[in-house]
Amino acid sequence: MAGFGPTNTYETYDVEGMREDLGPVIFNIDPTDAPVMSAIARGTANQITHEWQTDTLDAAAFNRVDEGNVSAFDAVVKTERPKNYLQISEKTLSLSGTLQSVVLAGRSNELGYQLARLAKSLKRDCEFTISRNQAADAGSGDGATQRALASYECWIRSAGSPGGNANRDATTGADATFVAGSPTTAPTDSSATRALQESHLQSVLQSCWQQGGDVNLIVAGPYNKRQISGFAGNSTRFDIGEDQRLTASISVYISDYGEHRIVASRFSRDQTVLCMDTMYWSMNFLRPFREIPLAKSGDSDQHMMNVEYTLCAYNSRSSGAVCDLTTA
Repeated sequence: MAGFGPTNTYETYDVEGMREDLGPVIFNIDPTDAPVMSAIARGTANQITHEWQTDTLDAAAFNRVDEGNVSAFDAVVKTERPKNYLQISEKTLSLSGTLQSVVLAGRSNELGYQLARLAKSLKRDCEFTISRNQAADAGSGDGATQRALASYECWIRSAGSPGGNANRDATTGADATFVAGSPTTAPTDSSATRALQESHLQSVLQSCWQQGGDVNLIVAGPYNKRQISGFAGNSTRFDIGEDQRLTASISVYISDYGEHRIVASRFSRDQTVLCMDTMYWSMNFLRPFREIPLAKSGDSDQHMMNVEYTLCAYNSRSSGAVCDLTTA
């Protein structure tokens, strides 16, 4: 018996040739927000190794001399010369001629749709790379090892090192190893982790401020963003934005050292909270984001989208990080 209608009622269950009901929109919720890339400057690079210089002033001290003093000359300390390597990132695509000719739902131009996807994916890869703990690598030149830029976490060092703004668990956590001005090994994560405390964050903000930094952006993963929002301190330390539709920031943390935007990131490591003075960070490009049609091979079209870039820590003493945190 077919259905509950009269005998021999012709129903949708029986018919051939019904058109499919496929919606005209393709839904994709994968995030493309890039809080670190969006906050720092853009610059240019002219070589595959990009260098810059940093300097420090003498420590402030009581300074007095006698009348008629014959001056003794102070030693001149040379500048430091950090460097980072330029990394090439790419996405590729090959579409058959037939696929580009048939009628498709949700898009009128398959090539345009796929190129837009590549651009968003490449942007996500760049944000992921600069926000994390990848060590610098000059590359081997023979295809075995590719050039790699040093990510943000590698530039932040613990107390006692130049910078001194990494708050790490003391069990086994350790700084990156620097060779010739570049962090060539990643920081060592501690074998123990600890819950994020407000005192950890305040300690890093204080250390950055004492060395001349002015942290204006705090980037946290989803779990530790919640921990920051749950700090038990005076509620006046937080300034909730009036119109949340107009800002990526959920709140502003007000410390003794200024106001600091707090932004949740889907791409930084949740076990590390980044405390950035964005004035001293930049993404520098030898080749900016671009789409390149490749040589045609048979009945298909090939395309590549790539970028060659690095992260510049113009003075890492301006910024810090709280590391080795629990994530659940």
